[in-house]
Amino acid sequence: MMKFSILFSPLMATVIIGVGIRPGWTDMPQSTSSYLAAFGMALLPSLFKNIFEEL
Repeated sequence: MMKFSILFSPLMATVIIGVGIRPGWTDMPQSTSSYLAAFGMALLPSLFKNIFEEL
């Protein structure tokens, strides 16, 4: 169960972004590598917060 809870937050963030991109509600920048870096930097603190919150 712990493995699922560690992956749940990044998985849901990816799903939510995908839902926004699919119908065109969110624009995908041309520079995909900087977008992925920004996404990772925003997701990392949230991941740590959620792990410690659940423990």
